[in-house]
Amino acid sequence: MSGERVRIGLIGAGGMGRGHLKTFSKIAEAEVVGVADPSPGSLEKARQDFSVLCFSDVGEMIEKTHPAACVIASPHPHHLAGALE
Repeated sequence: MSGERVRIGLIGAGGMGRGHLKTFSKIAEAEVVGVADPSPGSLEKARQDFSVLCFSDVGEMIEKTHPAACVIASPHPHHLAGALE
């Protein structure tokens, strides 16, 4: 590997999303560049606990942070919408 960190976007900042943030914080080769969630409370908790850029819109998060990949941690009924973005 070139030493560059893989830029990760996270879709969903609830319980599962925070679990992913905790895991990614332990992976030196990964960097969570943005989190998207429509819930202001979930975003504020992610911002406070993990100092990550937060967005209420998935498309805006992708456009502004340019992740190499995204992890979808939103509720199952919302997976398709996040994947299509």
